[in-house]
Amino acid sequence: MQRIKVEENTVSSAKASDYKKGDFIFSLSNLRKITKPRSVTGNSGGEIGPSHLYVRFKPVTQAHLNAIEAANIPTYPYPLATDSLDVSNPDYSTLYTFLPVKKALPDCPFEILDSVRLMNPESELAMMAYKAAGKMQPVSAKEYFEEEPVCDPWEDCPPEDPGPVDPPPPPPPLQPADPRPVPHTVSFNNCSMNTDVNYPSGRITVEETQWGDGGTAYEGVADIKIEILGPNGQRVVTQTNRYGCFKASGAIRGFRPPIGPRLPVIMNVIFKSDRKEIRGLNGSSVSQYALPLLHIYGNISYNMNSANVSYEQHTSHNDDDTKYYVAATVNNSLYEYDEYAANDGILPPPDDIKILVHRYATSSSAPMFQQLLAGGNLASSIATIQFLSTTLGGIGMPITAVSPPDILYGYGLSGGQFATDQLKETAYHEFAHASHFRITSYQLWLDNIDYIIHYGSYGDATDPGADRTDLIEMWGYFMGREYAHRRYGPTRHSSLIAFGFPDTATFLNSWYAWNENSGDYNSLFESNGHIAAGFLHDIIDDSTYNAAHNLNDNSAIRMDSIRGFTITSIFNQMGSSTTNAATLIEKLRSNIPIGIGNNIQNYDSLKFYYNY
Repeated sequence: MQRIKVEENTVSSAKASDYKKGDFIFSLSNLRKITKPRSVTGNSGGEIGPSHLYVRFKPVTQAHLNAIEAANIPTYPYPLATDSLDVSNPDYSTLYTFLPVKKALPDCPFEILDSVRLMNPESELAMMAYKAAGKMQPVSAKEYFEEEPVCDPWEDCPPEDPGPVDPPPPPPPLQPADPRPVPHTVSFNNCSMNTDVNYPSGRITVEETQWGDGGTAYEGVADIKIEILGPNGQRVVTQTNRYGCFKASGAIRGFRPPIGPRLPVIMNVIFKSDRKEIRGLNGSSVSQYALPLLHIYGNISYNMNSANVSYEQHTSHNDDDTKYYVAATVNNSLYEYDEYAANDGILPPPDDIKILVHRYATSSSAPMFQQLLAGGNLASSIATIQFLSTTLGGIGMPITAVSPPDILYGYGLSGGQFATDQLKETAYHEFAHASHFRITSYQLWLDNIDYIIHYGSYGDATDPGADRTDLIEMWGYFMGREYAHRRYGPTRHSSLIAFGFPDTATFLNSWYAWNENSGDYNSLFESNGHIAAGFLHDIIDDSTYNAAHNLNDNSAIRMDSIRGFTITSIFNQMGSSTTNAATLIEKLRSNIPIGIGNNIQNYDSLKFYYNY
């Protein structure tokens, strides 16, 4: 980090710039033309000092972008020092910001374009600034006042809390496929909006393909950042609540001139909060890999207090709309997983988890690179690059070990797999790995990264280290389908590709049924024939469900008598001393719940069925 002494003529060595000092109304070059009373200038000498530097960053490497993010500097790929923001041609090779004068500059190439004093554009001082520049002040009323914000909005202040909202009612009860509680939805349509058009509010939603009942259903996108940029350096930051509603307490002013059209007010949707950061990669831009996903929604000056954005289902891999749809769906999956995990008494994924959604693969993975780094146990740079190269093949850009993600979510899928429940099942699967990561050893995770580099995602049963992957993946597969069923039940799921038999009325083809089915595509085991995901389901399920179905549906269904284990009791046996599936199965054998049919003989019969 480096600090810059602020002087009026502080400029980088760049020879060419499309911005000239003094172009901005609130540039010190213009403000120093004003002769004013002390009460307005705010200091004894009557001189107006700078509050911010107008800076243009020119990042070249991922390290440069990582330095900007680490410093919590909000940047945008379009010029800011103007009263008419133009976002039609964003250029991510040049990022602009208004940097508070006391804030350190990150280790990234930059230009200081100007020294400025940001202010309320409807204030008395602003009125004088416009007169000094020979321009008309764009206000709709002749009431001038100063507002001192609690926090400099360019300091990336903590976002405003939109406040509590009553929870939505559940949908009509469904006939469950098992004796546990029926699933529920989190869609919600009633947001409290600001009545003053100067105060931004609205709702961000994403299509929920499985809850439409013949129409189109949406759910709110939870806990993402909303940034509103107004004319002449104004910035308001807020956050969506659990139901996608946002309601800012800060105002944007000076965008409604007495005559003529309103000036642009730009809304940006950023997939970031203290809980997580989601990046979106569908091109070869370094910024897409290294920075949180930014959706420049555009001008909301005519609907400031009802700014609503909906992300529809899209299936084109290259399309930005698909990236936003997948990111919003994965985002909500995290909060659903958190709720389910809390109900089950297990750890959720760690905070500040870094997720990269990308179109370069059909598979997903949870290497947990950032969490390993935070614990001082990051894989070697070479191993990190090798892993990313394996999982991001064809990315079209140099891959480095700088700022690697915790979870990589590949959406290079066929069109049918863009149904919400299928996207969420994959997300729950990866978040289950992230939960597991929190109670096991770093070494187990590092060893599995090395295994994937050498043998692929699963390898073969005979590969050294396959038993470790068996443990990690049997938990992920089981939890993904378990939580998908908890949300979608027997009738809300999409057409699942695992089932080729026609008797849907009997077996229902649900995510629960897929777990009951034991393995992948009507087989006993998951990919490559050695991941016994069905075992964990079989020691939980109730035999009354098995008995209700015809074994002709699928001969792989196991009629076992073991039941009564819980997700909690399984999770609690997955600590650092459990390094493979066989060890977990033996630990559970020593903790069989009391119940009819729950005995060592029946347990051993079930584990033998799974080749243990």
